[in-house]
Amino acid sequence: MNEKERLELYLHYSLSLTGGFMGAYALINRSEIFGSAQTSNLIHSVIDLLGGNWESILLRLAALFLFILAIMASVLLPRYYKINLRLGCIVLELIVVAALGFFPESMNPMEALYPVFFIMALQWCTFGNVRGYVCSTIFSTNNLRQFIASLCEYYYDKDQKHLEKAKIYGGTLLYYHLGAASAILSSIPLGIQSVWLCLIPLCISLALLEAERLLLKVRASQASL
Repeated sequence: MNEKERLELYLHYSLSLTGGFMGAYALINRSEIFGSAQTSNLIHSVIDLLGGNWESILLRLAALFLFILAIMASVLLPRYYKINLRLGCIVLELIVVAALGFFPESMNPMEALYPVFFIMALQWCTFGNVRGYVCSTIFSTNNLRQFIASLCEYYYDKDQKHLEKAKIYGGTLLYYHLGAASAILSSIPLGIQSVWLCLIPLCISLALLEAERLLLKVRASQASL
């Protein structure tokens, strides 16, 4: 693994820590609503539709719209504008996380998580791959499947590429749940304001992104000599 690949992996793990933190933070502090995905939200939307709970449906559809909007932005913005989407994503997350700590506990939990629906979807689309593997930093189901499947494949054929794959997915799971544990433990004494601790891995991610940029700049300079 070269230096660039190492930085890329560290960045992936740092953002996995962020994803785990935000997932657990939303569940604990906002009425067990998972702000990093839409599966639960869509199922509850069907329940509300069948029950005629129109107010709840509108709130959930707004969350779905923000999630979709972030996906669209990740695809279209780089095609229309010269934009560093990875840098923009992390900076936007820093702003959102800083703001979330000021949202009152009495606020409607779905509305309080609207920014989370957007930034988690944006992070998912912007940082969804590492070393050629599709590996989410905001939820775990596919990562768990890939981890177990890779271990089984390595057990069967002893191919090192399967072990390498298992390590990447296993590391992602580890950092994701370390982030979740941090959110759980910090929410006990700090409550809503515990979200500000997530600024730490985001700042680390920003530093790793800058380190990667400088490395590429140095390599480009050396190549031109």
